[in-house]
Amino acid sequence: MDFLQQPPPPPPIIFDVGANRGQSLAEYGAQFPSATMFCFEPNPKLSDWILTVAKDLKEVKAKIFPFALGAQVGTAQFNEFFDDGVSSCLEPEDFLAPLNSESWVLNSSYLVEVQTIDSVVSEIGSCPNVLKIDTEGFDLEVLKGAEKNLKDEGISIIGVECYFARNYKDQSYFWDIAKFLNGFNYHFYSFTRLVETANGNLYFGDATFLSNTAWLKLGLI
Repeated sequence: MDFLQQPPPPPPIIFDVGANRGQSLAEYGAQFPSATMFCFEPNPKLSDWILTVAKDLKEVKAKIFPFALGAQVGTAQFNEFFDDGVSSCLEPEDFLAPLNSESWVLNSSYLVEVQTIDSVVSEIGSCPNVLKIDTEGFDLEVLKGAEKNLKDEGISIIGVECYFARNYKDQSYFWDIAKFLNGFNYHFYSFTRLVETANGNLYFGDATFLSNTAWLKLGLI
């Protein structure tokens, strides 16, 4: 036996917050075929979509949680739109519907259960290595519900959708999220996607943040 040989790292635990139709489940599942993925999606109409994706990922252990995540345990009003990708616990700005009337047709609005990342971690006994959040402007509220695990630096990588322009009432912006995570010594690493408005200003994008431990391990400045 070669005692100098390092054992392979354990399969990652990934939280997919705002799983929608399982797009991120498919992406992470292809990249980490032995991962354990916990998918959070409050829209009950999308469960079958996520299950279909999960069945195609033979080695990935996937579990669906049919509720939202937020800053505290309770309930929230969930707004389900014709375009399920823009459904949110927040209301859209009034000017959006005239710009894209089809996407912003409100199908229904209903109360959903809200848990926190900290409460889920306590229940399942495992903290995610990777946290992906895409909750249409509600992202900072989700992060506020992870304060204990952020303090402990249990989460190594955070990928979060961030807005630069108005989209939802009371939404968070990139700078709000960056400031909040900086308070827990998380570092902004990169953007993996940036989208502009028709007028050319930044609209939204996906930002990656690393814990201080992960940052130092990679030798970043």
